[in-house]
Order: sequence, then structure tokens, then C-alpha cells
Amino acid sequence: MKKSTKEPSRSRRGIEFVIVMALLYVGQLLWFHFSPEKTQWVTDSWKVSSKEDAWVYPLVFVVQLCLILGGCIAGLWLAVRMLVSEYRRFWFGGFFMVLGAGGWAVWSVVSTAEEEASTAHIPYIGGGFIVLGLVILLFFKAKKVATK
Repeated sequence: MKKSTKEPSRSRRGIEFVIVMALLYVGQLLWFHFSPEKTQWVTDSWKVSSKEDAWVYPLVFVVQLCLILGGCIAGLWLAVRMLVSEYRRFWFGGFFMVLGAGGWAVWSVVSTAEEEASTAHIPYIGGGFIVLGLVILLFFKAKKVATK
């Protein structure tokens, strides 16, 4: 008898993912039920306890895991798309400029006057990333890849 080498469809992979996450949720629900009480602050005003909110507490962890996995998969997918794109200099130049501007903006919003002396390197690094992005954007040319 021949084995099928056909890959599973997207809907089947989605169902498998949902089943794995449900099993993980049930496993964490049981784990937290038999462990000592734990507390997780979701926001500044919302606290979730493993004993009082028994069904919400493991859900917070499963949702966090899904977000992390989704971000990793999307990041890898986008990185591969950027590498094979003929416009990769625009992707990489834009990435470095956004990364530098984002770091600089977060530093300017978050740091206080007392911390500015000890964190003064952050805007210099951000500026360096912006310059690197501009150099990639303006001066790097993509080589033509021979196709058969």
C-alpha cells in the first residue's frame, strides 16, 4: 500500500493548531488548579488569580503563546519574502529606518531627565540605524538572479 505524500490542507493544519492549543489550555488549567495560587497583572487595573479566575488565568498564557508564535511565524515569513524580493533594498532600508526611529521615539517618550545621561547612547544608535537604512536604500542595487 502506498503512503500519501500529500501535505495537509490549511484547514486541517488550523484544526490541528486549535486542538493543540485547547489541550495546552486544559493542561494549564489542571496545572494551576493543583498548584499554589498565582497572580498575573494583565493591565494596571486588572489582576487575574489562578484560584479566583480559574478559567481566565490559563487563557492569558495560551493567548500570549499564540501571539508569540504568530509573531515569530510572521517575522520569518516576511524575512524570507524580503530576501527573495527584487525590492529588498527598500524592505531592508525601510526596516532599519523604522527600527532606528522607533528606538529613538521610545527613548524620548520613556526616559526621564535623570536617566538621560545614562541612556544617551540610545538616540545615537537609533540615528546610526537611520543612516544605515538610508545607505541601503540609496546605494545598494539588487543583482539580477538568473532564472531557467
